[in-house]
Amino acid sequence: MGRKLVEHAFKLRGELDLEVFAENQSAYRFYQKLGFVEISRRAEDDSGLPFENIRMRLA
Repeated sequence: MGRKLVEHAFKLRGELDLEVFAENQSAYRFYQKLGFVEISRRAEDDSGLPFENIRMRLA
């Protein structure tokens, strides 16, 4: 299901960005398998809490 959603969104947009919690390695690997690449990291979430997030892009 997740793969089909990403494929559909990519067809509509042509480029996709997302953020994944750095400790969620299964999600990180899933997105890598779909072709997403890491473009940056940040040490805090939007609320300023210390949760490292990885920004990924599919282009």
